[in-house]
Amino acid sequence: MLHVLYVCSIDFECVSFEGLTFSLTRQKDIFVFLLNFETLRLGAEMSESRHELVAWLNQLTNLNITKVEECGKGYVYAHVFDSIYGGVPFRKINFNCNNEYQYLQNWRVIQSIFTQHKIDKVVYVDRLIKCKFQDNLEFLQWVKKFWDQHFSGVEYNAIGRRGGKIASSSGYSAGSSGLHEQSSRKVSTVSTSSTRVSSNPSVAFLNSQIQTLQENAVGLEKERDFYFNKLRDIEILVQTAIDADPSAAQNEESLLRQIQNILYSIEEGFEVPDLNGDEINKQMDNLQIEDDDTF
Repeated sequence: MLHVLYVCSIDFECVSFEGLTFSLTRQKDIFVFLLNFETLRLGAEMSESRHELVAWLNQLTNLNITKVEECGKGYVYAHVFDSIYGGVPFRKINFNCNNEYQYLQNWRVIQSIFTQHKIDKVVYVDRLIKCKFQDNLEFLQWVKKFWDQHFSGVEYNAIGRRGGKIASSSGYSAGSSGLHEQSSRKVSTVSTSSTRVSSNPSVAFLNSQIQTLQENAVGLEKERDFYFNKLRDIEILVQTAIDADPSAAQNEESLLRQIQNILYSIEEGFEVPDLNGDEINKQMDNLQIEDDDTF
């Protein structure tokens, strides 16, 4: 709705209203300007409070989100866009992620959704995965506005869509792998028996140290696999380029050849086992290769 405000004739060419400055046009000694109050309210509508945004997320997703910063893990947005478009592959979403490289895997799924549905929005994932308040608040505000514009209003079953998975309430309190769950059960057994044997504080301390080391081992194994897969992707790209231009492999000064030298270099003191063809084929058969994510 447009409102007209008349200001008595004085010697100025602009006026401030509620913190906004408007240019005026002089008409017969009266300054006239139009104020669009829908526009004035736009800022307030977009900047919902953090509490309102978190409450909206929990109502939509049935996840126990407590802080805006948790959105940097990415899994909550899988539900937001699934409620709009459907078809999000939740088997690829890690609800118990506790490291940035795990957050990245979730964001790869979100990126594929943006690509598939041609959502024109620049997303600074490298900032969001830091789980800082301001970056995640700004992106969450944009997501809420996008959802308001595109959600059909059909009832959404978030728990059913994710197969009953529950996100961990703390960033480092739970993991998603069977190895982690197995190690947790082992630690629980040790802790129970220790309370029966002795109340010695040193025993409790050692048990906590064991649990910490086991959790760290799981994280290190996942991190190892993550970077190994990156190196494997680089190796495939280099080999593909060399297959297309075999002469590049003959030139020791070529970039592709130098990358290969780095990939296949061996740390001093280690030796590459001399395997025959049958042994190599046997080891290759034991490798498990996961399907690549689609972008």
